Amino acid sequence: MFPLLPPFPAPPPLPPPPHPGARPAQAAMLYIPRFASPSVAEIGLLDARILALGVGNGGRIDERVLGSPSLAGAGTGRVMDCLASLAGRGMIALNADKSFRVTGAARRILWDGGIPLWARILKVLEIGPLGAGAIAELLAEDAGGVLAEAEALRRGRLVMTSALRTNEGVEKTYEILPEGAEELEGARAAGGGLPGSAPAGPPGGRGAAGAASLLDEIAADVRAAVPDAGLRDAILRKISRARSGLPRGP
Repeated sequence: MFPLLPPFPAPPPLPPPPHPGARPAQAAMLYIPRFASPSVAEIGLLDARILALGVGNGGRIDERVLGSPSLAGAGTGRVMDCLASLAGRGMIALNADKSFRVTGAARRILWDGGIPLWARILKVLEIGPLGAGAIAELLAEDAGGVLAEAEALRRGRLVMTSALRTNEGVEKTYEILPEGAEELEGARAAGGGLPGSAPAGPPGGRGAAGAASLLDEIAADVRAAVPDAGLRDAILRKISRARSGLPRGP
């Protein structure tokens, strides 16, 4: 069980006014620090896990979240250091009961529904290579939809896959390629589907028809490559749900 979180120290006093004639209110406005909007480049995997758990808990990071099995391997000291760092960067804020809340700025990094899924997957992969299940867990998205979109990005040569051996066996992981980073940066610069712009589909102009075709290809691959009938049927059901959610053409 994590100990109660200690209160943060009081902020340092404001510097003196820049000139004798400045009023205190003006000086305060000049010297109050302002946080820039955080980006995915500012967070690591542990940061993302803590924030994702908080988002999934209604935006609240409390002892139940900090006791999550997904944080168990990090150690209490490292998690506490991470919380202090997140608070210092304006990504979480302290509540009166010593719990934390995820700020709106932090939510916009990976958990903004206005950002298309393909872009959020690429943003997660900027942190590091991950399997489809881990990506879905961080984004709080359906695993089948994440797998389908990740495979679409792979076919578009924006990500690559590799095999990672774990305690459970061999896991396929995705890694962002330079072309994927360029596509994401171009979308940021042009506002293509990112906050404040019109929604955009996956890169490459595939549209709903292309996405449906890719889902059909993935379903065929799953039927051929997954021997376990229960797992195969579960994945196919998720692919079917993702396909049925696509907009219908004229």
